[in-house]
Amino acid sequence: MGRHSLPDEIKKIRGTFRRDRSSSDQPTPEKNIPKPHSDFLSKNARFHYWRLARILHKMKVLSESDVITLELASIHLANFYEANKTLEKEGKTYKITTREGSIVHKKRPEWAIRNESYILAIGLLSKFGLTPSDRTKVKVLPDLDEDNPWANLSRK
Repeated sequence: MGRHSLPDEIKKIRGTFRRDRSSSDQPTPEKNIPKPHSDFLSKNARFHYWRLARILHKMKVLSESDVITLELASIHLANFYEANKTLEKEGKTYKITTREGSIVHKKRPEWAIRNESYILAIGLLSKFGLTPSDRTKVKVLPDLDEDNPWANLSRK
């Protein structure tokens, strides 16, 4: 897989924009506050949504088109923390008694939930540059407007 091309707006800021290499139908992200679906996210996922939105706003990498990815990352983070909390409270294993009367210790199903949520969350967070190794691959959105559409985000 080759390198991803830079958006034309970033090339214009850097002074490397060439019209002959530009795609005229390239989408430009709107710099609005992406609001989550109110009935879609749980209370914990909503907490992680706004937590991530604040971080991504400060990094200047969040746009309106990122709302779905941000919601999914929030859901997986919430699932990870909830499963981890259950493991700490209930223990890492549980006992079952077989038909013969033997006691068998089994790993709790929250292990699988936690591990899968971790993998999915890290994958989505890396798209935003929230892991150390991926931070250098993410480009900051250019400031094109004088007014700050992110001002309401800091008040939440």
